[in-house]
Amino acid sequence: MDKGIAQEEESLADTHGGTKGGATATSLRYNHDGISKVTSPKPKDISVEDGKAPPAACPLIEGHGEVHHPTSFLETLIHLLKGNVGSGMFAMGDAFRNAGLIASPLITLLLGVICVYSQHMLLSGARELQRRTRSPVLPTFAETMELSFKTGPPKLHGFAKTVRLWINVFLCVTQMGFCSVYFVFISDNLKMVMDYYNAELDIHIHMTIILLPIMLSCWIRDLKYLVPLSLFANVAMTVGIAVTLYYISQELPAPSTREYIAPWTKIPLFFGTAIYSFEGIGLVLPLQNEMKQPEQFTRRFGVLNIGMTIVTCLLVIMGFLGYLKYGDNVQGSLTLNLPQQDILAQAVQLTICLGILFSYALQMYVPIEILWPHVLKRWGPFKYSSLTDIIFRSSLVLITCKYVTYLSLCVAYVSSF
Repeated sequence: MDKGIAQEEESLADTHGGTKGGATATSLRYNHDGISKVTSPKPKDISVEDGKAPPAACPLIEGHGEVHHPTSFLETLIHLLKGNVGSGMFAMGDAFRNAGLIASPLITLLLGVICVYSQHMLLSGARELQRRTRSPVLPTFAETMELSFKTGPPKLHGFAKTVRLWINVFLCVTQMGFCSVYFVFISDNLKMVMDYYNAELDIHIHMTIILLPIMLSCWIRDLKYLVPLSLFANVAMTVGIAVTLYYISQELPAPSTREYIAPWTKIPLFFGTAIYSFEGIGLVLPLQNEMKQPEQFTRRFGVLNIGMTIVTCLLVIMGFLGYLKYGDNVQGSLTLNLPQQDILAQAVQLTICLGILFSYALQMYVPIEILWPHVLKRWGPFKYSSLTDIIFRSSLVLITCKYVTYLSLCVAYVSSF
């Protein structure tokens, strides 16, 4: 089976790299049940003025898989916000403690601009490489990097496959790291509420309690069907952020009691948490690919610019008020600073936990999308494809809930990637 697929890929790659006159561009797409051919109309010839024709050795683009249920502008915006509004936002108070009351907002705004610019560059590069290779599908993150080397200077061609491999490794480690942090965040807050009512349990028992609902949410295959979860998560996070802002804006001390600019030795810790807070970078290509009208994602007032502006402003506000309110006593999550005897504070902790829980599946979407095609190529097709898919997804969830205990250490480790 593998040999037949390899021969078919080679044949299709030759056709794909040198389509002529009335030829059609053909490629392979991977869905959850197997491998299917995709044939597109004859592409427009690329002249010398437009750019280089695709080289014969250009790798076949597999893309993001077949889009069965495309998303609208609003649905994609909901996903983008949910992908960036998570546990990192509540850690910004701790981040501001490491840079100071004045330096932190400026650096956060700068990081936001760099983040948005980088995402636009990634999306633009993917579209250009799709045009050069005359592919009917948009390349993935790793394919974009591979094609950049493959169609670039000849000296870089030999590094193309290595770059693709490492990009996939970093993406999987980063996204699964986010998921691990979610386990710790939810467990810490749940334990804090339960301990107040003398129901003291080990942190790992709390992780086991939340394992089942998280695993069930990850069985959902299409982004279209993740919209209700993302919408609920956004509502829960909005309520949680609003109540948290209410608490941290009460009886604020004078700004002069806080450091304006922290010692330079603490700045790297700020960058670690702040960069982690922009946690949806790996989602931009699959989100755009899943849209009914992908061009709406990158326009001036499109999904990306609107969503990331909201996210950056929230990060600055949460970090500034959190550090101003609690100073050096600020915790790795602002929710852990809320008064435990207050019923409203307990309710908001549980609400935020639900919001984070229903965000897990969206973060896990990226590593599943990267790894599942390789599983299909290596061992597929499977007799019971749906069952195999569920077992595979469940295995990834189990990996992320293991060997994680300390929230701040997890955030610092994941952000290093």
